[in-house]
Amino acid sequence: HERIARACDFLEQHQLEDGGWGETPESCAARRYVHAHCGQAVMTSWALLALVAGGRGTSPSVARGVDFLIRRQREDGSYPPEHIAG
Repeated sequence: HERIARACDFLEQHQLEDGGWGETPESCAARRYVHAHCGQAVMTSWALLALVAGGRGTSPSVARGVDFLIRRQREDGSYPPEHIAG
């Protein structure tokens, strides 16, 4: 569907250099997308779920996002604290 494709395009266009996705709470006040300075595990996970559900599970963006999560994950399976996800 065209709307799903546009949503996936949006996600791929907003992937950060580190391979993750991240948005700041300022997006709500500004009423526009405001990038975080680096990717966040929770937002990267949401983006990956959406891309896979949208039929892009084998895309380079998904591979980079999975790599981001692997690199960020601690030995005990947790992730470092991150700023609030809105």
